[in-house]
Amino acid sequence: MDDARAAARLEAAVKAAEAAAARVGVGVSPQAQALFDALGRTHKVEWREQAILLMETVLIPPPYTPAGCTCSGSALELERARVVLAAERTRAGMPAEG
Repeated sequence: MDDARAAARLEAAVKAAEAAAARVGVGVSPQAQALFDALGRTHKVEWREQAILLMETVLIPPPYTPAGCTCSGSALELERARVVLAAERTRAGMPAEG
């Protein structure tokens, strides 16, 4: 294998490892991580400290309930996020509203 291919493979591996690390919440409960992982299967999510940012506009702070969601977008986005979060909480065996 030549040096250029080896460097490209290394760079790709580092980027993949960084992306995987960004999906792990720091200082969050296993339930919060499970919600993040479940939401991330169908929506764009990222950690903002201990809060989950869903669809780039909806912030879900601890305790990760639909009532606690805030949105910088439309009311429709907020309502959709609340429905999705309630469904994922129910699927995970948690009460829909906490």
